[in-house]
Amino acid sequence: MKICFYSAYHIGDIFFSQPFVLDICRKNPSVHFYYWLICGHIFYENMCDNLTYLEDINKLQYKRNLINGETPEDISNSDEYLKQIMIQNSGKKIIVFDYNGEKYIGINTWCVALNSHKAEMELYGLIDGFNSSLKILKDDFNIDLNNIVIDSDTDKTKFMPIIPSCQVALYDRWINEYKPKKKIFIYNYVCRSASDPINFNSLAIELSKRYRDIVFILPVYYPYFEGIPNIKTCDKDFGCINDIQCYNLIQIEKISTSCDIILSVFSGSAWIFFNKNINENSKKYMNSGHSALMNKWYKNCYNTDKDIIHFFDLNNILSIIDNRFQSI
Repeated sequence: MKICFYSAYHIGDIFFSQPFVLDICRKNPSVHFYYWLICGHIFYENMCDNLTYLEDINKLQYKRNLINGETPEDISNSDEYLKQIMIQNSGKKIIVFDYNGEKYIGINTWCVALNSHKAEMELYGLIDGFNSSLKILKDDFNIDLNNIVIDSDTDKTKFMPIIPSCQVALYDRWINEYKPKKKIFIYNYVCRSASDPINFNSLAIELSKRYRDIVFILPVYYPYFEGIPNIKTCDKDFGCINDIQCYNLIQIEKISTSCDIILSVFSGSAWIFFNKNINENSKKYMNSGHSALMNKWYKNCYNTDKDIIHFFDLNNILSIIDNRFQSI
């Protein structure tokens, strides 16, 4: 049987599972693995010589541009038979399926399926979840793979996701032409599995009126931003358009990490900055939701006790901005 990692869930789960899948592949170089994802293929593509997409990745595309917050499984072009297998088994830990005359064992990379008693995006919980799946392969299918190992000698930074490089030509051109000194990034993607405690669009408009010398950058354009000179959006102004690869998220990560402050919510698409480059951008990340898990993950990987993500609410956002820019 062949082995296929799969996920029919959201981009955050796909992104955060990447380092664990890569570790298993690299620890078992004689095995050729496959993967199938509902979106976000760019986070796995060309990362390992023995990891291949199960379909023809060049044929994958959206039938039309995604509207903010839409579910990618509803509109992505894919092998319909295969897509339905993955969606129907989106909550199972291990599945067996046939595809193109071959039999596959599917390992679900969704955090809840991996570790149902502790459904968290947390370093050790995910390691335990993946290793328990490998144990099932050994016990039930007589497939003995090398586990993910973490001990005192392990370089735990390898469990931070890797983000590919990208170009954002329109943004670079704008920076070179206008040279804005103060920039704040505000995530306004519609969350799929997390609640928005703050209306980030209203917040951006209010802050843009109060701080005329600061440029506020958001991923998604809305008509009520029209005519506000110090609000820019990644899609309309800088060409970051949703696609099945999620290349737009990599572009947005590049834009957001060039800003002085990042205001975010606890949601998958807003957490792409949580990658191996995070130490280059410390003291920027402000989160209106739960950030303890990510701080715990970061501290475990880098053997530090400092927080990389800081909580904010509407009562302290003005003081955060004033303190950050008082020296500029």
